[in-house]
Amino acid sequence: MRDSDEILGGYNPIEWKFDGSYGITNDSFIFSFKNSDIILSRVRNEKDAICNGFTEGPSFGNGDLRATNGSIIQCHKESYEKPIRNTDDCDVIGEIEIFQVV
Repeated sequence: MRDSDEILGGYNPIEWKFDGSYGITNDSFIFSFKNSDIILSRVRNEKDAICNGFTEGPSFGNGDLRATNGSIIQCHKESYEKPIRNTDDCDVIGEIEIFQVV
C-alpha cells in the first residue's frame, strides 16, 4: 500500500479472464503482511473465488481483495475465511506485481 509497509496478495491457480464471470476453485487464497503480522485467508465459497470483472483486476472473491483501475484497493470479507485488513476502506495502491507460475 502507498505510504505503508503493508503487502497484500493472493494466489489464483486458474486463468484470469475479463468477461464478468467468476472463476471456480478451492485452491486460491489471499494474504497480508504488515510488520510481523501475517494473515492467510483461504477461499470459503469456491464459486466466487475469482472475480473476472470487465475493468478490474486482479480481484479475489466478492471484494475480499480487489484492485480497481490499477490504483485503488478494496478489502472486505465475503468469499474468503477471514478479512486480511482491519478496515473495509479503500486505499491507494503503491505498486502491483503479478507473477505467473509455470
